[in-house]
Amino acid sequence: SSNLKGAMFNIRKILEEQIFSSKPELANLKVSDNYELTFGQYIAIIERDINKITAAVSEQLKVVLGIESKEIVPIEFVSFMRNFISEYKDRKDLSFEIVLDYDKKELIDENGNFREIFINANTDLLSDLLNNLIENAKQHAFADYDGICNISLVLLLDYGSDSKNEVILVVSNSGYPFPANFVQEDFIRKGSKGNISNGDGYGGWYINKIVKRFNGSFLIVNDDKDNPKPFDHSVTYIEFYFPIIEMT
Repeated sequence: SSNLKGAMFNIRKILEEQIFSSKPELANLKVSDNYELTFGQYIAIIERDINKITAAVSEQLKVVLGIESKEIVPIEFVSFMRNFISEYKDRKDLSFEIVLDYDKKELIDENGNFREIFINANTDLLSDLLNNLIENAKQHAFADYDGICNISLVLLLDYGSDSKNEVILVVSNSGYPFPANFVQEDFIRKGSKGNISNGDGYGGWYINKIVKRFNGSFLIVNDDKDNPKPFDHSVTYIEFYFPIIEMT
């Protein structure tokens, strides 16, 4: 982006010092009489858009560097999730129901206590991930939807045959599913948005960066891409997989 901005600066310099200075009328050239904008105005538009692109790239670079600079430490995932949901439910402006459920067989012991499951993560980034998921649901799944709005988060355990033990977070909602042509690559691409959207298209990209920072992965599942209205149950959900670490 810096090369693009520098090239535009030099083009402007050549035009003003070597062309417009001797032939100022060239700045008023038009494609035809049917067009309102002049050559000079088109140059100004290009400069404006280049500045926007440069600013956006710079901002995204700051975000990436911010993610990379966060310290990754062992976090007890179950208690973190319980505390996060409890605090979120206390918000006065909450216009939907949010529920956290568990694999009770695996995550609760014989005494009724929650097992401790540790993952390598960062509490700030983990909060950002969850907040982005919730904002995505509010802006996309619940946009112009007059049904019951709820977000469901479910914690599961996966003991893989390859000895890669993982905790799974399944996030779903009762609103509209992703568009039929919306795939995971769209979700993680910067600036990509669904058909019904008020967001900036960076939430999925940011979520993907955080998940990678935690050495995790995720999968988007659409149960029924052809149904234009949501079912009583969720038809779109995201499964997050985070490696479990053993604490000694």
